[in-house]
Amino acid sequence: MQQDDHRSFHLLRIDTGCNMHRFYTASIQPTLFGGVSVIRNWGRIGSSGRMRIDTFDEADQANNALDKLIRTKRRRGYRSAEAIAGGQSDAEPSDLN
Repeated sequence: MQQDDHRSFHLLRIDTGCNMHRFYTASIQPTLFGGVSVIRNWGRIGSSGRMRIDTFDEADQANNALDKLIRTKRRRGYRSAEAIAGGQSDAEPSDLN
C-alpha cells in the first residue's frame, strides 16, 4: 500500500443561530484483502454519529471518492476543524492529507 492510502479529514459545520453543530470525518484505510475503504462518520457534535464504509478495488477510486466527499461537504458549508479552532482561512482539499 502507498502512504497516501491513509488520507483523512475532519470537517465541522457550526451555525448557532440554527442550533446546528455537525461533524463529518472520513479516511482511507486498506482492507485485509488488498482493497481500499473510505470510512465515513458523521453526526451531531458530541454524539457518536453514523458510520458508512465504502470499499474499492483501487486506491485511485478511493481517493477520487474522498475528494468528491470533501468538495460536496465544503459546498454545504463544512469547514476544516483546524481552521475553525485556529481562526484561519480554510485549506483546500488537496492540503488535507
